[in-house]
Amino acid sequence: MLNCREVNERATDYLERQMGWRGWLAVRYHLLICWTCRRFLRQLDLTRNTLQRIRLKADEAAVQRIRQAIAALPPDHPSQ
Repeated sequence: MLNCREVNERATDYLERQMGWRGWLAVRYHLLICWTCRRFLRQLDLTRNTLQRIRLKADEAAVQRIRQAIAALPPDHPSQ
């Protein structure tokens, strides 16, 4: 059976589904009996999801600013 440190080391692989079924089952079994690791994995998953959403919003905003800058160029600018 895995201990908390081992679950912590495998947390990202577990959340990203990058482990074999035996490893997944070992983590799952530990989570059944350890509320601390369950809470840690929930927090880690929430953080990952939040950062992905922030990054996507930032990328969309950057694309919009670039489009606005291109649209504001004079008609005789070489890039048009």
